[in-house]
Amino acid sequence: MARYFISAGWPYLYDVPGLHNCIPMLFGDVYARFFRLMGDEVFFLSGADEHGARIEFMARGYGKKPQVLVDEKYLETIPLLKQLGLSFDQFGRTTNTKHKEFVRKLVGQLIDKQKVTLKKQPVPYCVACNLYLPDRFIEGQCPFCSEASYGGQCNNKKSCGRIIESVDNGHCAICGGTYELRERLHAMFPLSSWRETVAPAIRCDGQHGITVQKRVIETFDTVDEVMLTRDSWGIDIPLENGTNQSVYSWVDSLLGKVSFVAFSGPTAEADFWKDDDTRRVFFLGMDGIPFYGALFPSLLLAAQDGYSVANWTIIPNEVLIYEGGVCSKSTGRGIWLSEALKVAKADFWRFSLFYSYAEAERDIDFQWNKFAGAINRYLIDGLEANVERLISAPPNGTDLE
Repeated sequence: MARYFISAGWPYLYDVPGLHNCIPMLFGDVYARFFRLMGDEVFFLSGADEHGARIEFMARGYGKKPQVLVDEKYLETIPLLKQLGLSFDQFGRTTNTKHKEFVRKLVGQLIDKQKVTLKKQPVPYCVACNLYLPDRFIEGQCPFCSEASYGGQCNNKKSCGRIIESVDNGHCAICGGTYELRERLHAMFPLSSWRETVAPAIRCDGQHGITVQKRVIETFDTVDEVMLTRDSWGIDIPLENGTNQSVYSWVDSLLGKVSFVAFSGPTAEADFWKDDDTRRVFFLGMDGIPFYGALFPSLLLAAQDGYSVANWTIIPNEVLIYEGGVCSKSTGRGIWLSEALKVAKADFWRFSLFYSYAEAERDIDFQWNKFAGAINRYLIDGLEANVERLISAPPNGTDLE
């Protein structure tokens, strides 16, 4: 019997997930169901990335506190995911008290063991808003591909998606004005120093293997350090001389893959995260590769707490195109799950998405006529044909396809 840890999708909960957010969850769900049927031990995890600048930014727009916003959206989202038929063993929330304690402990260990450096960094500050600007409060252009991006990562999910330290032609996303740089104390993680240890361990089976390997190596080669703390809403952690900052939401979310397993049983953390034989599989969008393929395993090894990065497999999905553009919650383009489930039953969406990805070589260009055509041809027409065959079959037997 083999053991599998399967992670799939961790959407921001400032709105209900889009259909594109559910694609990694659906793939992970089928994967988990298969290995359960094979008799293997499976822990299938997803969750809500509830901290970070994007949540804070959207909460400002709604005129609400971030915690109030994510509490509301969580209550809206969970029934929809159940309706979609997802078989999670657990769905975690990064605002969970135990998770916060876990993150503080691990990041604190990195600081104590001098695996990170505390030093002052230039941080964007908007004088007009009287606010230090975390990454999602900054808009501009990616210095690598020139596409529209936020302060921490290129928003070009299709072909770039790099971790970036700053944007070109940047401006405050709140007031639209320029900002200045002011020094702030932050924790810096030397990502590039883990290249030779981590990069060879990351695998991707199938057509995306070369892309995953390229993006992982590219991340190590172009990102020397990652700032593990931010001036934003999140899990607060003390640095030095009375200075507190918040843990970078990506670090917070990634460590949730370990923390929510650890809470589930006395031996679960050791079984799924400290055993070299456990197979760790991550279903995610292309833009998550730098984080899951470089930052996450590097942080676990740096913690020096017995974590294993063996059998580490990334399975990314291509982007979903809707009305000529890449689906993204950040840009407001796509079909939200609440809307989709009003239009058609969950099984129709599950079939359509798997059928579309099986037929596509790259991106999925969603069109309503294609969706209806696939449902009619393969589900409804097929069912009608088998019912007619059953009715007309001789009394002593049937021959259903």
